[in-house]
Amino acid sequence: MVGRRDEVDDGLIDAPTAAGRFCVSVRTFWRMVSSGLVPQPVRVGRLARWFRSEIDETLTRLRERRKLEEERR
Repeated sequence: MVGRRDEVDDGLIDAPTAAGRFCVSVRTFWRMVSSGLVPQPVRVGRLARWFRSEIDETLTRLRERRKLEEERR
């Protein structure tokens, strides 16, 4: 069941969960999606979901960008 662990780790998460990982409101999270800072969701029927790994990668990218901007000051 090695593959099963990978599937659980890279599960789909909803907007409130993803917003919580960014420490922002759901509305602000959707604004981030609209502006292109966060990838578009995967649609499961009418539901919007994100891969946990994509959210984590986005967080890492934004942290690195912030660190570079702080170093330039």
